[in-house]
Amino acid sequence: GGSAGGSADGSVRSSADGLGALADGGLYLLNDRRSSSCASSSCGSVADGRRSDSSSFRTGSFKLETSGAILSTNGENAGGSRLMSRAPAMSHCTSDERRLRELLALGPAMVVEDNPMIQWLTTTMLAKWGAVEVETASDGQEALEKLTDGAAATRPKWVFMDVQMPRLDGIEATRLIREHERAHAVPFAERLHIVGVSANGSDPGWRADALCAGMDALLCKPLKVSSLLPCLSEIVAS
Repeated sequence: GGSAGGSADGSVRSSADGLGALADGGLYLLNDRRSSSCASSSCGSVADGRRSDSSSFRTGSFKLETSGAILSTNGENAGGSRLMSRAPAMSHCTSDERRLRELLALGPAMVVEDNPMIQWLTTTMLAKWGAVEVETASDGQEALEKLTDGAAATRPKWVFMDVQMPRLDGIEATRLIREHERAHAVPFAERLHIVGVSANGSDPGWRADALCAGMDALLCKPLKVSSLLPCLSEIVAS
């Protein structure tokens, strides 16, 4: 859980006026309010919920189109949505972005987050960075059920797990997932890659708890290329 944040290079930013900002500086409407103001000169008119680059966002039951990614879900409850991504042309990416795209393309991802807005923003950013498919879960219990279901059609390569959630938090969910993998003799190389995500990601105590439970790493919200790239690179290398 927690509220969306942001910084000068803000990967994700939100505000009380119902606008959400993505890393390219563009703003998208997150509710039914309308605004003609914009915090970045790079965004188009948001008065009708549409950007000048043809990206669009409609509230309620919505379809988002941005940078080749398409997400269809219900705006009131983003849990259980599945996103399919069509990556932008590689020629427009920096070397870091190309490497991150290669890592995310290794397999599907899952975003586990109880806050619908943050879940949507995180899912959108992963698609923008090259994730080929992103599934969501709204809390640790839902994630546990999905990730330990032997009959599931696909198994994520990457799991981005919020730490503080209702019903079952990310720490306990990760511990139970690792217990399930051990009980079923899952080879180390085939284990889920679980990256914890928290507003307290830089706190040594939280990091120790996350690693002890079996998370591969703990990152601060919001996810950024500068922290996500070395994290995923280290996981793959190990």
